[in-house]
Amino acid sequence: MRAFLLVMALAACRSRNSDDDVPTRVGAPGEPTSADRAMPKNPTTPDSPDPTTADALIHDAMERAQTYDLSRITIEYVAKDGMLDPRYSTGTIAFTQDRTDPPDDPDRPTGAPPTPPPRAATARKCPVWAWEPGAWTSTQGHCSAVVIGAVRCTVPAIWQRAIVDGAPREALAKLAISGRAGRTTTPPRWSFEIRDQARGVLFVRSYPDDCAPLAEAPDPSVPSDHPLPVSLDRTMITNAIGTAKPKIQGCQITRTRARVKVSVKVSSEGVASTTVKEATTPALGECVAAVIDALPFPRTRNGGTFSYPFSF
Repeated sequence: MRAFLLVMALAACRSRNSDDDVPTRVGAPGEPTSADRAMPKNPTTPDSPDPTTADALIHDAMERAQTYDLSRITIEYVAKDGMLDPRYSTGTIAFTQDRTDPPDDPDRPTGAPPTPPPRAATARKCPVWAWEPGAWTSTQGHCSAVVIGAVRCTVPAIWQRAIVDGAPREALAKLAISGRAGRTTTPPRWSFEIRDQARGVLFVRSYPDDCAPLAEAPDPSVPSDHPLPVSLDRTMITNAIGTAKPKIQGCQITRTRARVKVSVKVSSEGVASTTVKEATTPALGECVAAVIDALPFPRTRNGGTFSYPFSF
């Protein structure tokens, strides 16, 4: 009888142990080991639907960074309201290991060199995410020494500064922000670029990531603290006209050579009023004038006036 009870107790013990050995579901929390705590946790690429805005893409990266910091963000072909273009937009998020300084040794005399952090036994890799419509992919790259920290400016806020500087409003822009190495109070900078050689459009600027924290895109009715240009310049005019080049070319429905010359007056709010000075046919001149009148020119303090010839 005693032997039977002993066998039953051993069986019950094995049953309890087998329950503990059942693997947890993927993604379920578990008790971390010392080895787990020593290794940085890789951020997992989003499994949510495609982001619709550039800021949503950045937010996904920051939420999933785990023990990594962001080192560089590149988002291409973004509209002025921050919307991602469903056909052209792409994004790249590069991470780097958290390089927090080791705690200071209280016995170290002031001015003496601090104890260097322990070096990893092997060079580690850091994740790089790439997104294009319909898919996230993840690769491994070298860990950069630069860190962005928190991104302060929204993409529409950077676009707003660019528009003030003469960026064509209806274009798609490439934006990127990279971190800075070491401890510095200087904020990282956004690069902003619109290039379209076929239409003669070129706009390249750099802006500091120094916005006050915002929960959403800035109200377009609130004036920007970025000073307005005094008047239209040649680059602003060329970029604005360049965005409408296909529509202007479409005004000439025949294959014959033609010419139109217009005089354009632009208000301080960027509203155009066009007068046809010369046209091969009245219909062609009216069509070109209508296209230019619909263009949003940059806001300036004094507006501007210019003449522009078109050859077909």
